[in-house]
Amino acid sequence: MATGLPSGQLVEIEFTAGVWTDVSADVEFAAGLPIRVGRTSPQSQSQVATFTCQLANQLGKYTPGRQVLTDGTTVHPYWPNVVPRKRIRYSYLDGGAVRRYRFTGYIKSWPPALENGVRPVTVISAMDRMDQLSRVMLQSPIRQEIAQDGPLLWWPVTDDAGSLAAAEQSGHNGAALGVAGPGAPVFGDNGPGFGDGTGVKFAPASPSSGPYLVGTSGYTTIAAVPQSFEMWFQTSTTPAATATFFGFIQYVVPYSPSQLFTCGVNPSGHLSIRDFVGGVVASSASSVVDGGWHHVVLVLDPTTSASTPVYLDGVSVGTSGLFSQAGPAQVAVYVGQSPVGWVLYGSELFTGNVGQVAMYLGALSAARVAAHFAAGRGYVGDTTGARVARFLGYAGLAASDWTLDTGVALVNTYPQSGKSVLQACQDMATTEGGGATLFVDGTGTVRFIDRRFRKPGTAVMTIDAVQDLDGSVYNPAFDDSTLINAESVDRSAQSGTLSTQTYSDPISQGIYGVLADQATTYTTSDQDALALAQFNVRSQSTPAFRLPQVAVNLMAAENNLYAQLGVVLIGSRIRVANIPAKAAPTTQLDLHAEGWSETPSTDGYRVVFDASPADNPPKMVLDDTAYGRLQCDSQTLSTALTLPSTTTVVIATAAGKPTFTTVSARYPLNIKIGEEVIKLNTPPGGATSPQTFTGVSRGQQGTPAAAQASGAVVNLWPASGLAL
Repeated sequence: MATGLPSGQLVEIEFTAGVWTDVSADVEFAAGLPIRVGRTSPQSQSQVATFTCQLANQLGKYTPGRQVLTDGTTVHPYWPNVVPRKRIRYSYLDGGAVRRYRFTGYIKSWPPALENGVRPVTVISAMDRMDQLSRVMLQSPIRQEIAQDGPLLWWPVTDDAGSLAAAEQSGHNGAALGVAGPGAPVFGDNGPGFGDGTGVKFAPASPSSGPYLVGTSGYTTIAAVPQSFEMWFQTSTTPAATATFFGFIQYVVPYSPSQLFTCGVNPSGHLSIRDFVGGVVASSASSVVDGGWHHVVLVLDPTTSASTPVYLDGVSVGTSGLFSQAGPAQVAVYVGQSPVGWVLYGSELFTGNVGQVAMYLGALSAARVAAHFAAGRGYVGDTTGARVARFLGYAGLAASDWTLDTGVALVNTYPQSGKSVLQACQDMATTEGGGATLFVDGTGTVRFIDRRFRKPGTAVMTIDAVQDLDGSVYNPAFDDSTLINAESVDRSAQSGTLSTQTYSDPISQGIYGVLADQATTYTTSDQDALALAQFNVRSQSTPAFRLPQVAVNLMAAENNLYAQLGVVLIGSRIRVANIPAKAAPTTQLDLHAEGWSETPSTDGYRVVFDASPADNPPKMVLDDTAYGRLQCDSQTLSTALTLPSTTTVVIATAAGKPTFTTVSARYPLNIKIGEEVIKLNTPPGGATSPQTFTGVSRGQQGTPAAAQASGAVVNLWPASGLAL
């Protein structure tokens, strides 16, 4: 008998933060509650999920701007919260008393209307969190990290070439750093980071004669709270005496100095931090005179009697000594020179480049310092999952708002400035490859699925073709519309191309012609870029019988599928079983759910999945340990084959590697030995190596049948396994 509608259907709106109000009594289920999630293919990106529902509005409860209901006296229960951006969610009980959230998002609009010109209704349109992520724009890495910590003063020194002052950009109207001394520094020169702008170059005529930058904060009431000073510097010059690239002096009242610290490079080429009386309070163990960019953070805290840390390149290298300033103060900042009048110990003018000078009211934590340093390196070496977490954090999300796979691919520098958080995250999914994607699940949690998610396993949803399938949408395909047999993958270095990896399948091209595709990846590895090209070709170089869409009316289905639907994610394996012999070449098809349209209503609960073949051919598994190699590459021919008369193939598998599956639904499949393609029509006789296949078809796909020696390498054909 038919399953019927799910129990406990709820539509809830979060009118006030943390309080969900059940509005189900006003929801007009007869109009349907259409939900759209995901994408249409593993090569496309998941789109913003949408949800629509209609509410009866006879009393004006869902009319924006009303303070009383339409009776003119009753206080409006939701005023003034009938506004966009309120959260809304839809859920049901799956029959096992588990609540399944099918959509959680934000209301875009809910205009009041008159149905048929008479009946008051409000039609709510909502989108999930991806809509919000599409509207948060990223800055360059260093600027993003600095801005996130709210600097009191910030001189990026990215000013145009020819400038005579560095503008202060914190938003607190601090004073610029003006040029002092003879000559002028060179603005518009090399700067730190990747896409973070230029820096300023100092090339003094002598150790004691040349330009520097100086300015005051413009604040006379800087509180005696922890303070952090930060900058980047680069030099190839070892000075005869300590050369100061950054210094500051604090005045309790004008002209009454209370504290002075300087950061410089000493004659040994090491970082040297000195205090008011010229004492060295911290120094680095190794030289910083190497032509590379280095990051310095000095933390001062008058609220504690303990020394506070000095960081070089994200790691503590000592402490700053005690900081005794106890009252409000004014700060004078110097770049390229010690504070004038306090050159007490043979200090030299700095030779080199400086960038991104900032001061914070508060102590930057070790984690935040490390993040600032990583930004200057372009975050290179993050996994795709780690990079996605960074981007989501920039959008104001916390770890509780996401569930992210780690990712396999390592990410290089990425041109994030001016891109939305959503676009940046989706680019990480493309870099990961193998069907990886970013989406928001029904609970409102951001999900990142890496390429290991599609590793073959048990289907999370099984649809009986006879008892459950909605035959009105049974439109199988066996065509060339998804074929790819030539792929070029650009490995990007910022906005340019560092390298291009290509892969093609000449046999497929000979049969179907050249069907090319192109992708961009931000991986650190040419091998990973090549693997992405191989995956796209291997998985799509030959036609596969497929069901582009699978439809089921859960209300009319004879099997209760509500619990199974509740765990389907983008990329999940779903199965269509018990397919009539005349409707498909096999009785069972495994598919990946790429997206779906879902419509609960009073007369049905219809779901239409957009699907892609899960096994093409149906036999592949991902080799996590061998990094991107087909596990079949560890298999060899155990017994020599003679010319076409031999129809038995015996395959040995290397120790520790998986054997061919014995599941009958996974056959037939093709292998390639030498230049010969052989079709394995039935499962092997056993599950342990060596495995024997009988009744194979020799010389397939137009290849010549030939004698094959024992020990010859066995490959899958087409090699559409997970090459990533």
